[in-house]
Amino acid sequence: MNLQALVDGREALLGGMRGLAYSERYILRYDSMISFVLENNRDSWASFEDALAAYEKSGASPSQLHVARSVLYGIERFCKEGALPGGGRRRRPSGGACYDRLNGHFRHVVDVFVGSERARGAKKESTVASEASCAASFLLAMQDAGRACLADVTEEDVLGYLVSGGGPTRSKSYLKSVRTVLATCARSGVGGAETALALIPRPLVRTMSARGLTAAQLAAVMGVLRGDGISLRDRAIGLLLATYGLRRSDVSGLTLRDVDLRASLLRVRQRKTGVPVELPLLPEVGNALCDYVSHGRPRCDNDFVFQSLARPYGRLSPGGVYGVATRILDRAGVAAGEGGHRGSHVFRRTVATRLLGGEVARPVISGVLGHEDPRSVEAYVSADVEHLRACALSIEAWPIPEEVFGS
Repeated sequence: MNLQALVDGREALLGGMRGLAYSERYILRYDSMISFVLENNRDSWASFEDALAAYEKSGASPSQLHVARSVLYGIERFCKEGALPGGGRRRRPSGGACYDRLNGHFRHVVDVFVGSERARGAKKESTVASEASCAASFLLAMQDAGRACLADVTEEDVLGYLVSGGGPTRSKSYLKSVRTVLATCARSGVGGAETALALIPRPLVRTMSARGLTAAQLAAVMGVLRGDGISLRDRAIGLLLATYGLRRSDVSGLTLRDVDLRASLLRVRQRKTGVPVELPLLPEVGNALCDYVSHGRPRCDNDFVFQSLARPYGRLSPGGVYGVATRILDRAGVAAGEGGHRGSHVFRRTVATRLLGGEVARPVISGVLGHEDPRSVEAYVSADVEHLRACALSIEAWPIPEEVFGS
């Protein structure tokens, strides 16, 4: 593996993607993976396959591994051929090649959705394009089945398209996108949209366990963060995660201007929602940040707080923050829980469940975590075991034979 080619070509790759209006989230995936390779390679990786194997050992979930494989392939291809991911092609907001083959009615369906979302301005252009593309492919399938408009679509048409070989072949995200487009069109009064929407099955939602670290595990983590043998950078990052439950993208994006030592405030503009959050800067966290900036942060020409360890120095990527969190958990002896949850998000769940357990008002919890929708905190209620026990009903009034509980 030619690391120098990766270092030299990094800005060209990322700059080329920005020049072609790739989404910032997509660009950030490449930036994070490049940082992972540069920070973790110890002259022992012969190829990008070795980097992928190391990423898998870091505790990545199957979905994260799938993304990493695609990104690493794109990086390798750029280093060898100078080709941008996807050949530099950008998905058209209209819905792409499938849209071009649609009849007038079905084109109108996609046009109404795109126009409505652009007027609303709540979604990124890339998100609108992705949803429009899914809908266009679905509508083309209905057209190929002999349907001229939404009102003609039957349940057999839909099931025949979605199911083959005895099982559903379309992903949850695909179904969600098609439903989103049809729901928008139904609200806009497009004929047949409401009926067609009713024919699209709702994707099954797999509930994610929101439980964080136990009290003993959290104590072990804090012991690592307050002990010797951990770098100033990792200590500061760990305390930010454990204290505030920040997302890794927000830790990565923290700038020197965001840390107000005089006012004892931490100001975070969330990368996910764009919503600014202002938090009290607790003394332990403030001291850790001050120690790192004063004695551990390398000299560099950007104002991001956390820097990579590899030259040329640059902002520590969200993937790098994930790696720091994983190392802290490993040192504390915290094994991957049910579902393989690892990394920085386990701290976010821990903060949420601790606040719920402390009977903090939910709007306050949403404010601390920076939720755009206050209802988002409901996902953590299932992890508040102590309060759930208080809601349990006694069955003393209904005696149960002892043999029911026998082995």
